[in-house]
Amino acid sequence: MANPQKNFGQENIKAGDNSKYLTHAMIIKKWPPIDLDSDEEVIERLDMYFALCAKDDMKPTVTGMANALKISRFTLNDWKNGDRRGKTDNRTEIIREYYSLLEGLYEDYMMNGKVNPVSGIFMGKNHFGYQDKQEVVLKAKQQFEDVVNP
Repeated sequence: MANPQKNFGQENIKAGDNSKYLTHAMIIKKWPPIDLDSDEEVIERLDMYFALCAKDDMKPTVTGMANALKISRFTLNDWKNGDRRGKTDNRTEIIREYYSLLEGLYEDYMMNGKVNPVSGIFMGKNHFGYQDKQEVVLKAKQQFEDVVNP
């Protein structure tokens, strides 16, 4: 009987896939730093990142955007939420646009069977504010009068 654990975690990997992902990441790693105080340079770098993803046929990610900017994903999230060293610029709006682009892509990927639903749910919950939520409304069967007779 074959070992069912033999290829665990590698079920969908084809020859050359790991090299493809590593090469993509190394290209981004080698990009020079930019002036993070320049909205124009941030936009240009994020556009470069999305163009590279398209060229390499790779799905863009939040961490990928952060790596392209040479910042942590936590810093990127802070920028999205308006927390950025007191600067008065358009950074929050810019980052929210790119997050919105990612959100739309992951919805399309899920709706068209191009990403595992668990991965799409992970992205939605961890990066786009989605949540599993069920609201329960309790209603008394017997209505009480506003004034109770002593």
